[in-house]
Amino acid sequence: MAAAGPILLLITALSLLFCALATTPVPASIEVPQEHPCKLQQTVHAKGYQYYRFNGTAWLFFNASARLYNSEKQQVGHHFYLAEADAQGGQPTWESLPSKKSDAVPYSRVTCKPVSKEIVDQDSIQWVLLQSTQCKGDKTYFGDVAFVQRINTKLGLAPTTTKGAREGEVKKSPYSADYKFYVSEANH
Repeated sequence: MAAAGPILLLITALSLLFCALATTPVPASIEVPQEHPCKLQQTVHAKGYQYYRFNGTAWLFFNASARLYNSEKQQVGHHFYLAEADAQGGQPTWESLPSKKSDAVPYSRVTCKPVSKEIVDQDSIQWVLLQSTQCKGDKTYFGDVAFVQRINTKLGLAPTTTKGAREGEVKKSPYSADYKFYVSEANH
């Protein structure tokens, strides 16, 4: 009977490991459209905030900011919203942070507009497919992006109560997500 304790611990640990490794499949509604053949260029992890402003009756989203990290956990860029949408309706923007010490992260930037959204987790912001409205700079990071997927979101929702809120008040909600950047196969 003494061996049951370590075995149970091993089973529990393996179960937790398999749960951690399991990923939620990307819903078809936010897949890159087949009529736009693309290939995945890179994935970055974001940690930041979603910003909400109280309009007198509800909390409305108006901005986001996040640091972007590569697979080696090095910051390679940041995410933000333009103050005004561009001519094609784009506002969410991702920009590389060029390193002053090396050319490891050359400058580039992409602005997008949402194409489709999907609620995957009721406790987190939506997963989104976005289409590029403008991009510039080096093609290594964001300079040639056609589509962006926001997936694996955690938290970031608007406040759940309006009690005591004042009109114009701003709240920030921490979030994390993975952003997948796709480039057109026609350009490569």
